[in-house]
Amino acid sequence: MAMERSQNKNVKEVAAMIEKDHEKLIKELKGFANMRGIAIPLEENKRARRKLDDLSGTNGKSFDDKWCRELANRHEKTIEEFEGMWERTKDEELKKWINSALPGLRNDLVKLQSCHGKLTM
Repeated sequence: MAMERSQNKNVKEVAAMIEKDHEKLIKELKGFANMRGIAIPLEENKRARRKLDDLSGTNGKSFDDKWCRELANRHEKTIEEFEGMWERTKDEELKKWINSALPGLRNDLVKLQSCHGKLTM
């Protein structure tokens, strides 16, 4: 959505990077889930859909601000969930996958926070 709606070059660059990173992450997760016989939802849940609808109703700097904040919040929550899962699981393969995923998620979070900081200057 940011690639289409934002007029900010930095936001678009961060969005492109995150899209690329997440496509790779989702592909890996799907492969891991398939090996374990776990089904992954193909659509976002109602809460995520509402957030997307809310974002689609904004334009310009308001969109950029909301997009950066929302994605940063999502990354923070995902990182916390992954760290919690790493602590709870005894599955060494899952721990290995989480260890490989966390650095990229943390890097994306830093990029989002930096992007948002530049918007508020």
